[in-house]
Amino acid sequence: MIDDKEKEIIKERLKKMSEKEMLVFGKKEQKKSEKYTRPFSSFIRYTHLGLEFLFIFMVFFFFGRYLDTKLNSAPWLMFLFLMIGFAVGLYRIIKVAKELSE
Repeated sequence: MIDDKEKEIIKERLKKMSEKEMLVFGKKEQKKSEKYTRPFSSFIRYTHLGLEFLFIFMVFFFFGRYLDTKLNSAPWLMFLFLMIGFAVGLYRIIKVAKELSE
């Protein structure tokens, strides 16, 4: 059985661990502007943003290419949707950059 002294030691260790967790992961209740203040969170957010831009760009590219094959209008719709995808991706980058700067 565990005596009272050991229980106190365990409680102290758990308290220290939860304090360390709060320092590493931040508080659970954060304001929107404090959301990305942790060390690697902005790095991860920017990485995600780049992947999101690439995904948007490629989806529009392949959709335009698909329409070109169906409508036999190659390569005009591919170029059109490529530019639209670039604009949408750039819009997302600007929007998230504003959110991160707040």
